Amino acid sequence: MRHHAGVTAIAAICGALCVPAIVHAAGLGNMTYTATELEKPIANFGGLGASKFASGPSGSNTALMLRDVFIVMGSNDSGAPPGSFHFYDVKDPRNPRLLKTYDGTPETSHLRELHAMPVAIIGGKDILVFPTTTGLQFFDFTDPMNPAPAGTLALTGVNGGDYDNAAWMLSWAWPYVYAGGTGNGVYIVDATDPAHASLVTKV
Repeated sequence: MRHHAGVTAIAAICGALCVPAIVHAAGLGNMTYTATELEKPIANFGGLGASKFASGPSGSNTALMLRDVFIVMGSNDSGAPPGSFHFYDVKDPRNPRLLKTYDGTPETSHLRELHAMPVAIIGGKDILVFPTTTGLQFFDFTDPMNPAPAGTLALTGVNGGDYDNAAWMLSWAWPYVYAGGTGNGVYIVDATDPAHASLVTKV
């Protein structure tokens, strides 16, 4: 695992919405807005460019507030690995602060582009699932800044493709994970125990 001082190509965290108001969200600092700030980004962060780092994804498309931590999943376009997780302190939303980056592990080396970070609470643990170049990867995010691998599942027909032969959009409707298989239909996975997840059927 490597820790970076910055992160690449991350879009605006949030904008002032509708009327001047206080934002109430775990870990997100309370703010009031002036009329000139409405419906405009309040902070853009990252965007340093891939050349700033020796490795790591050059973009991102999914973010999640978990407990008090803002988590941004870094990924490359077109389904290419690897992936990474960037952890931010957003107590002051105008000045987001990168706390650390988690990458360079065997599990993150297979993560691919995603467009959702589904969460399930299993046995009191926060479990997230991600698409990989061969199937699915589960992580335990109970300690949000220190994710731990929690299981993996290879899916037949998923072999590192982009718009075909890939695992794309994921949805978790307990206890099943539904994985869009592009040209291979929808994989339905029993993830009651992520360490021993199994394919139920493919539609």
